Amino acid sequence: MNPITTTNPDTQSKIDLLWQHYRESRAPEIHERLILFYAPMIRKVVDRMGLRPAGAIEWEDLLNYGVFGLMDAVKRFEPERGISFETFASLRVRGAVLDALRQHDPLGRLARRRVRAAKATIQQLSVQWGRTPNDREVAEAIGLSQDQYKRVLQDASFTILSLDRPGYDNGDGHALPLADLLEDAGAALVMDRVEEEEMRERLARSLQRLSRREQILLSLYYSDGLTMREVAQAMQISQTRVCQIHARAILTLKTLL
Repeated sequence: MNPITTTNPDTQSKIDLLWQHYRESRAPEIHERLILFYAPMIRKVVDRMGLRPAGAIEWEDLLNYGVFGLMDAVKRFEPERGISFETFASLRVRGAVLDALRQHDPLGRLARRRVRAAKATIQQLSVQWGRTPNDREVAEAIGLSQDQYKRVLQDASFTILSLDRPGYDNGDGHALPLADLLEDAGAALVMDRVEEEEMRERLARSLQRLSRREQILLSLYYSDGLTMREVAQAMQISQTRVCQIHARAILTLKTLL
């Protein structure tokens, strides 16, 4: 996952000084200046989530919810934890957007039940057959047509089944998204090195069980930092298909980890 923002040394020095003043004074005007500086990251974070607003939710609403997440991040950021502000803020922005979407959840009970059934079936068949089942096999197992199962994958994508969601807790209440394990090995992470490497190895083994197409998609999205739209262009498929493949890959990974 690439850094959300990059700054030249002079600008970084000014921002570091701004952070120092803010930690000392907690002055509202400095809080506002920090928000304005980091505001461009909100659009990038939300765009990478690959969301398609529906119902009462519009794109600008998602950005506004992201602003609330950024405001909260500036207030709560603790550099001594060893995680960059950009990483911390991106989690808070995503969290704020997800909370808003859950309050306006357009999926009915049937759709959510089918998503849960798909996840359980993938897990069951993977254990039973010693390999990951394909779409046709999962659809047949839960009694759906191919078109119906594609819809399930779209619904799964909307529920934000993502590596960006917390997937590892180091015991102190700070959950680490699995996506962070795909970052550069030199990145600062909030977990013990031994535990980190163990989880990284488990994720690597699980990734090898995905199809080549799924591996490429996850690499483009999480390691290269492309948006869903950019992944679709790179793979020469529709954005809807990207969302389906992404959802299937994440459903599979969550059953293997």
